[in-house]
Amino acid sequence: MISLFTKIPIELALEVSQRRLMIWTEFENYTNWSIKDVCKGLQMCLESTFLHFRGKDYKQVFGTVVGSRVSAVVANIFMEDIESRVIKTCFYAPRLWKRYVDDTLVLNERRYLTNFADHINITEPFIQFTMETDTNGSVRFPDVLVKRGTIGQISTSVYRKAAHTGRYLNYGSEHPLQHKRSVVNTLLHRADAIWNDEQDRQEEIATIK
Repeated sequence: MISLFTKIPIELALEVSQRRLMIWTEFENYTNWSIKDVCKGLQMCLESTFLHFRGKDYKQVFGTVVGSRVSAVVANIFMEDIESRVIKTCFYAPRLWKRYVDDTLVLNERRYLTNFADHINITEPFIQFTMETDTNGSVRFPDVLVKRGTIGQISTSVYRKAAHTGRYLNYGSEHPLQHKRSVVNTLLHRADAIWNDEQDRQEEIATIK
């Protein structure tokens, strides 16, 4: 995908957010605010992005700000809206659609891939998807290598870039102990969550050790 946060029109993001709030049956259980007030507050957050650079002040006039917590929530809602529209209106909808922020894993027939990518980019011109097809039956997803078997089965494993050094956090550093422990716990959790073959999982745990 060619950028995400900076390509989301604030006006459209507010419209999508309002629609989601209106169909949320438990909205009144979480706040005394009206939907109009929530959307007004959200608008203030999204339109109050100021930057100071080389003695001059600037205001971001398009897109949501990168690094903002509210931008991540709005971007996710915005992407869910696009996904819903794409799948409902597409003749060659994918068999599988998994997304993490702006990375999407799609399973579809090869002959439909180009048409499907074109359909997405036409559905929402502000957000432009790029496409990377499988290589030798495998495709990369954040931290995951997804492989297709000879009879159509799918297996997953931990993916590391070629430049990966295996270095995370020096145990002899002055970082808090809980930070050092969390590195190990995170890697072990990833091994449990990603590997679907017990032997491969044990090899990954040995690598972590």
